Amino acid sequence: MRRTSALGKIGETAAANYLRAHGYQVIEMNWHARAGEIDLVAQHGDQWIFVEVKTRRAPDAAPLEAITRRKRERMIRAAYAYAEVHNLTEDSWRIDAIAITLDGKNAPIIDHIQDVLTWE
Repeated sequence: MRRTSALGKIGETAAANYLRAHGYQVIEMNWHARAGEIDLVAQHGDQWIFVEVKTRRAPDAAPLEAITRRKRERMIRAAYAYAEVHNLTEDSWRIDAIAITLDGKNAPIIDHIQDVLTWE
């Protein structure tokens, strides 16, 4: 496994655990479609949440900077693809981002941003 893949897996696991601890039900990890990939699919009440996870090791890293306009477009296409396959209405889902920075002991510092579609 490539180092970046291993780091991503650590981050996705930490994000899934974080969501569960905050009352979310994690439905899927690494859902793939032609339109793109969704790192985590979760439910919170009747809301479906598609989560992009970005993980970095450096304490001064800014994981969310990796979500470029192009990445946002792919996230949106993947979310619409998932919604179509699972017959979800447009008002029943949102896209969140979870930024994870690992300290020297690999303890995650987690920042959860809801509804990244409102970013400009």
